[in-house]
Amino acid sequence: MTADFSYSGAPGTDEPVGLVRLFVGDTNAAIPILTDGEIEAVLSLQPIVTYAAAACADLIAARFSRDVDMAIGKTRISLSQKADAYRTLADRLRSAAGDLPGGDGTGIATASMFVGGTSVDAREDLLYEDSDRIKPQFTLGQDDNPGTDNHLDDLDSRD
Repeated sequence: MTADFSYSGAPGTDEPVGLVRLFVGDTNAAIPILTDGEIEAVLSLQPIVTYAAAACADLIAARFSRDVDMAIGKTRISLSQKADAYRTLADRLRSAAGDLPGGDGTGIATASMFVGGTSVDAREDLLYEDSDRIKPQFTLGQDDNPGTDNHLDDLDSRD
C-alpha cells in the first residue's frame, strides 16, 4: 500500500481527500492515480469537494493525455479514451448543483426541514441564550393598553 494514499471505503464529510477519491474513482490503493498530497493541494485552492474533485479529474485527464493510442497487429489500445472519460467526469462534477454529484440523478443536495419554536424550551433557547441574537420587535399583548407608549394610536401625540 502506498504511504501517501488514504481511503476509508466510506468517507464522511470530514474526510475531503476520501470524498475526492470517491468522486473521481481513485479508490484502489494498489494502483493510485493521485497522491493524498496532490489532492490536498487542490483542496487548499478549492475547498468545495465537488469542484476539487472536478479539478482532480482534469489533472487525471492531463496525465492520461500523455498516453497515446497504440496498435500492434490487430490489437488496439485506446488510451485517449481514459482522458476523454475524465474530462467528461470533470464537466459533470462542475455542473452538479449540490454537494453530491449525481446522487439521485439531479445533482441537487437533499435538505431537511427544521421547525423552530415548537416547544417553550426551544423558544427560550433561541431568544435568551444567544446574547448576540436580535430580540423580537413585537411582543404578545404590546397593544393591549391604549394610552401607553406601545399603542399605535398615540404615536401622533408623542414628541
